[in-house]
Amino acid sequence: MAANSPNSVRALTNLRAICRNYFNDQPQIEIVDVLEEPHRALADGVLITPSVVRISPSPPRMILGDLSDVKRTLVILDPQQEVTLQ
Repeated sequence: MAANSPNSVRALTNLRAICRNYFNDQPQIEIVDVLEEPHRALADGVLITPSVVRISPSPPRMILGDLSDVKRTLVILDPQQEVTLQ
């Protein structure tokens, strides 16, 4: 199962930590396992795992990998961070 792969586990752990530290756990997160829901993953444009797709606010943005680069992840998840992170 893709959700149990080492990179996916690291990505989910990192995403939860980022949400807790920077967003007060407010973002709504939906996990789609590409092996269980391949059509849904393709519809969302997920071709590589792990991937995080930020749907709102528009435009949608995607980040790949284990999300260990916190600054890059924050810029993708919250464009407002582009001003404050350098």
